Order: sequence, then structure tokens, then C-alpha cells
Amino acid sequence: MSIKKTIFLVLILGGIFLYLFIQNNKQSKIHLRNFARIIKQELTEPEIKYKNRIPSLMENIYKYFVYLFSTGSENLQAINYIRNFKILSNTNAEFYTLYQEIFTEKLYFFDLKNEKPFIVDCGSNIGMSILFFKLLYPNSEILGFEPSDINFNLLKKNIEDNNLDNIKIFKKALSNKIESLKLYGTGTPLGSIIRDNPHNRSNYEIIETDLLSNYINKKVDLLKIDTEGAETLIIKDLDSKNKLNLIDKIIMEYHHFTAQNKLSDLLSILEKNNFAYQICSDQHPPMENRLAQHFFIYAYKK
Repeated sequence: MSIKKTIFLVLILGGIFLYLFIQNNKQSKIHLRNFARIIKQELTEPEIKYKNRIPSLMENIYKYFVYLFSTGSENLQAINYIRNFKILSNTNAEFYTLYQEIFTEKLYFFDLKNEKPFIVDCGSNIGMSILFFKLLYPNSEILGFEPSDINFNLLKKNIEDNNLDNIKIFKKALSNKIESLKLYGTGTPLGSIIRDNPHNRSNYEIIETDLLSNYINKKVDLLKIDTEGAETLIIKDLDSKNKLNLIDKIIMEYHHFTAQNKLSDLLSILEKNNFAYQICSDQHPPMENRLAQHFFIYAYKK
């Protein structure tokens, strides 16, 4: 996108945001910041040739305005669209939160020569990450895991309604033990089996855990993990069964809770198994003794 087009776009939309700013100062600042992130993503990383620019800048802007003018709607199973796919979500706000992370910021993007990759998705939620992978690699084979009953039902419906093939999903939480546990924050993107997770402790359901190592018996092109604190447990299981040697790339959202300083354990396992890694965090000073923090770890075989 050229600078001239960007300036023109900002001037046109600036009037809309100015009106919003006058109406609601605090909320409008949030909207301005989010919109600036969308523009920045396009301007600061134009050299990255995402497959077919999924999505385009205009698609991102359109989705943002749909969200902006529909955030008051909290009806169950809100309907949104990405390309030709229909997506059901618990709320519009939930949809856009996932859309922004996965499609605007493209945090799960990876480039492969293999057009038929095998992808394992731990923490599939309602299926936004699976949809992103299928748009990138239509012929990919995907395993998805989601323990929440509410989310799993939406995940299943989103896969069936859009006729996505070569996907297997399992209503399981992943850990390093097989047992029954409480899933806190069920029915949200923040569901976690970790008691120290501060989100929605009073809202839970009883779920079954399983071992990811039981499902990996061939090369995995990408292992994606977003399990709200269970990352180290999953990696420990894979390490104990010598399954990390089958994994080429890992994209992991690591959740750090101050009562559980386990990052060194996880990184030492990756290093032992010949993974290099990069860590990405948007945390800025001044630092505080926060109860929770999350950041991304991108690991790949040396």
C-alpha cells in the first residue's frame, strides 16, 4: 500500500474517529490505537509476502469497523465472515479478539515449501486458528484439541459448516498426565487447567486430560500451542516420549504466572532437543509485579 493511499485513508477515517473521540474519550483512544496497529502492520512489514496477503489491509479495516459498530451485541453464536467462510462465535467481541491476533497480527503465520503440512493445534477454541491454517495451506492435515464443551461445539460446527476436510478434532485438554481436572474459564478464549491462572476461577467444568505424545507418530510441520498455562506440561510429555524429534516448528503462546516460574524448564527442554527459538513480547517499561503475562515463543530446529 502506497504512502499516498495511506495518508488519504487516515484522513478519511480520521473524521470518523474524531467524532467517536468527542463522544467517548477513553474508548475512542482504544479504537485509535487498534486502528493504528492495523495500518502499522501493513506499512512496517511490506517485505513479508504472506500467501495472498491473508487477509488484505482492506479486509482488516472492514472487519475492524464491523466490530466497532457491533460491540454492543453480546448474543450467543454471533455470525461473522472471513473470505467465504462463515464463523460462529460466542460474541462479536470474542470473534474480533481472535481475528485481530490471528489474522491482523498473523501471529501463527509460517512459511513452508511443503504444500501439504501436518499441523497440530493445541487450544483450537472455536476454530479461528484452524481456519487460518486452511487458508494458508488448503491441503494441510490438522489435528485440533479443545476441552471446553461450549467452544468444542462451535469448533465442530465451524468445521462442518465450511466443509473443511482432513481435520480431526478431540475434546481433550493436554497435559503430562491423564486425569480429570477443572477447566477454569470454560466457554472463553481463556480456558485453563492451571489453578494459578487468574481468569474466571469460579466458572469451570470438569474435563479429561490426555497426552499429546499419543497422537504424534510422524513428522509435524507445525505444533501450535495456546493452552493458557499448560505449555510446559505438554512439552515435558513430548520430551519424555522422545516425540520432539518429530516436530519441525513450534509456535507457542507462553503464559507466565508469577506463582509459577517455569520458563527456564521449558527453554532447557527446547535447547536439549536442538531447537533454536525467538521470544516476542509487547511488554514495555515501567515493569510491574504482574500476576500474569503472556508472550510468544517461536521455536525451530537448528
